[in-house]
Amino acid sequence: MDTLDEAAAKAVDSNTPIEELEKLSRSRDSYIRTLVAKNKTTALETLDKLARDECRAVRLMVVQNSNVNDDTLAFLLSDPSEHIRKMAESRLSKKT
Repeated sequence: MDTLDEAAAKAVDSNTPIEELEKLSRSRDSYIRTLVAKNKTTALETLDKLARDECRAVRLMVVQNSNVNDDTLAFLLSDPSEHIRKMAESRLSKKT
């Protein structure tokens, strides 16, 4: 079992295998999930799951991740947070 510091280091490392990032995305610790959501090498499927996270900070990192896909951004248009909704709308409008 990784310590919090070890898990955090893996979550931000662009060389961490996508399978490990997916595992870390299920961490009980929202800080670790936030770091996974921020990682540019996190798989699209994992980002999509993290877009449904109960923690606003995790969803915020998803909407800011440059690799998030349009379907996930469209889902975030109905996020409880107005800030996240506006960011998703802005990101989608820049693609058209």
